[in-house]
Amino acid sequence: MANFVYRLETLLTQKRDAKAAAERALAACRAEEREARARLAELEAESARALERKRIARETAFVDGDLIEDILARRNDVEIFHRRWEDAKGAVFSQQLFVEELAEATANAVAALTEVSREVEVLVKHRAKAAGRFAAEQDRKETLEQEEIASGMFQNRRRS
Repeated sequence: MANFVYRLETLLTQKRDAKAAAERALAACRAEEREARARLAELEAESARALERKRIARETAFVDGDLIEDILARRNDVEIFHRRWEDAKGAVFSQQLFVEELAEATANAVAALTEVSREVEVLVKHRAKAAGRFAAEQDRKETLEQEEIASGMFQNRRRS
């Protein structure tokens, strides 16, 4: 009996390899997005701390009875803390944009994986149908051969 040979086996193997690559790419995108979100949380906490330091410096900047030099130094501290808070706020915004880009990349990776998975599924179904047709054809041929043998044996018995 002949063995089934799928004529698109090479293409199916390529599609399976592409699916595995898409799965790895999606995992990498998700990991990078998780890391970026963790970094965003850190930056937001840092921004909140900077804002709190600015608030405290502003509240303590003008205390009655201090020398003008001390008041000016604390006022400069308020400006420094304000700049640090602005820098932290800018870093948060920048990280938010980066996270959004990564989320879009992850969505694209999911879409690519979905497409490749669908292609693999189509080829697997096609292979199963082709194998079923091949098996049916082999059964039909075997049945015909058996019938020919039976007919030949019947004819031989009849002649004898």
